[in-house]
Amino acid sequence: MRALLLGLASIALVAFQVPGANATTVYFDYTSSCPTCAVTSGSGVLTTTALGGGEYLVTADSIATEVLVPGTYLGNDNILYYPGLPNYYDSLGISELFDGVDLNFACPTASGSCYYTYLGTSYLGTITISPTPLPSTWLMLLGGFVGLGFFAYRGMKNNSAALAAA
Repeated sequence: MRALLLGLASIALVAFQVPGANATTVYFDYTSSCPTCAVTSGSGVLTTTALGGGEYLVTADSIATEVLVPGTYLGNDNILYYPGLPNYYDSLGISELFDGVDLNFACPTASGSCYYTYLGTSYLGTITISPTPLPSTWLMLLGGFVGLGFFAYRGMKNNSAALAAA
């Protein structure tokens, strides 16, 4: 009976699994701050393609109109480094179209400071990046908790029957 329940639970987890994105697609949550910029702060999700060795090519930003083609604005390469402390971008940075204006993020120094180039002027700011868990990750976590709860319940039921018999 226990083997049958385990088999059914395994089939259910596979059957109801949320389809994951392509294995090379990685999402990053980010928060940026630039106190002296026209755009003082922002947050969103970056869609990237894993290149290997901690390098990711940024292909989309949830708040920008579009990420500009590499090399089209300030020689951008649109490469994100994670973990890349103190910097997430190199001196070429990432460029995107924001409210119809080109915006470039670059971090050329080892101090962790980043520069925002907006309307031809550079501003000092910061950016924080962290990977976003995929829905399938949350589903596996939930499935594990359900399984632990089920086995704990079954264990208590068996133990109470054994105590009553003694």
